[in-house]
Amino acid sequence: MRAAPRQLPVFFGICAMMLAPSAVHAQAEASSAYPRVCCRPLRKFAHSRLPAARLLGLAAGGFDHCFIETRPGFTTGIHPIEPHVANKQPVPNEETDSIAWGGECKKIEDATPEKMQRLQKEIDARICYSCGADYHNSAATGYFNNSNTYVFDLVKSAGMTPPAFPHAPGYKARSRPSDALDRVNRQPERGARAAAEITPGFPGAAKLAGFSRSQDASLLLYVRNVNHLALLHQGSMASLRLKTRLSAPGGCCDHRALPSLSHRGGRLAYVRLASSSPHRETVTIREPGTGSQQEVFDAPVVWAVSWSPDDRRLAIVAQPGGAAAFAAESDLYIVDLSSKQVTQITHGSLTLQGLRYSVSTHAAASWDPAGGRLAVELRRSGEETASAPAAAIALFDLASGAVTWLAGGAEPAWSPAQDLIAFMDEAGAACFTMRPDGSDKKTLFSAQGGFFSTGPAAPIFFPAAWSPKGDQLLFHQWADEGRVFDVYRFDMATAKAKLIGRGELQVVDWR
Repeated sequence: MRAAPRQLPVFFGICAMMLAPSAVHAQAEASSAYPRVCCRPLRKFAHSRLPAARLLGLAAGGFDHCFIETRPGFTTGIHPIEPHVANKQPVPNEETDSIAWGGECKKIEDATPEKMQRLQKEIDARICYSCGADYHNSAATGYFNNSNTYVFDLVKSAGMTPPAFPHAPGYKARSRPSDALDRVNRQPERGARAAAEITPGFPGAAKLAGFSRSQDASLLLYVRNVNHLALLHQGSMASLRLKTRLSAPGGCCDHRALPSLSHRGGRLAYVRLASSSPHRETVTIREPGTGSQQEVFDAPVVWAVSWSPDDRRLAIVAQPGGAAAFAAESDLYIVDLSSKQVTQITHGSLTLQGLRYSVSTHAAASWDPAGGRLAVELRRSGEETASAPAAAIALFDLASGAVTWLAGGAEPAWSPAQDLIAFMDEAGAACFTMRPDGSDKKTLFSAQGGFFSTGPAAPIFFPAAWSPKGDQLLFHQWADEGRVFDVYRFDMATAKAKLIGRGELQVVDWR
């Protein structure tokens, strides 16, 4: 398939039926198109590593892939959770479930709060009646294009009318088993499996383990689609049995939260659900060896955590407010771990370059080596302007309180060894570096580069993880039609990249 470039969805909209009466008019207007069904064009094997497979995909032509978007940025469709299109399951996937490269979305006109609750219950059950055994297409039953059938089936079974998509294959009703509803009602809520039980089975895990051993390094690994965490320490996979599955207030939709590994001592800061009613999420520090845990921050929704270079503070991206937190803008906080003092750095949107921005929910704040400044990804929160970037990098000076616009871009990562910030362009087409004043912008690598074997359209994404010495960094690129990634190491001295391995694992921190 042809993977869409990485998008940064706007999370501060919410379904009109779930908005609090005090929500502002602009938020209600932005939410009026949800929930909806979207179908986007795909091409088979577009990012296969085999040239023959890509040619076969060109000959086979494209097809439509449908998914459900309950509100901005919260999508569910059928996707592989292992490489090579194995083990397809209903999972959230806001990167590949996107119409950024074509397709259309249609609102589900007869949605109600009660019907949405039924829909979410079926999504949580993760049962696909059209997928055949092990979530594969089944030739024996004639169930093909099951991602589209799954979407149609869920909308219809929740009592809503699926909007028409006549050109989406498989987007039609199938006969359900007679005990279908009973199976959903009997389905227990899926808890988080231990990361150690998940990650070793993926191709690429062994190669990442070998890499961490050769570098005498610890790698914090993230399994994107289920929010699981794993820790590779000098080649050994640590078992982290953490409850990291997060859902939005009201029980709708899972969301991700970026964890962080301390620079020394192996302490892990991660996000867990503390209470579902009222909805509260906490930043929890897990101590190495003992496994003891300490809660240091809580908010209705927490998106990302990052340690300061001296491991004495945490920078946190979170959303304040009550049950309607997803309708609010995110803010940046600093937690001093010794004094327990929490400092709120931003208060809603801010104006830079004459435009309104708010702290992005898709990236962690990145500390400078001295621990006095933060590079932060911002997202436009005002009216759209064609010439203005939707995502930008800003510099926050913690001592003076000054905020400086640096450049359009996303996913900033400050080198631990020098005043150099790596960042992606908004489309995931290239990675750059710049000085903290926004000068000396240089291209490190791009998706069009000759060392990529997966095709020029596959986007680069996720924060680049710097080595402790700042001489290398790890980055990720889409590999095929599932949530499968190639992990590369880029050498700053030689300006060359080398493939480490392929799998579903993403490296968050390199220590």
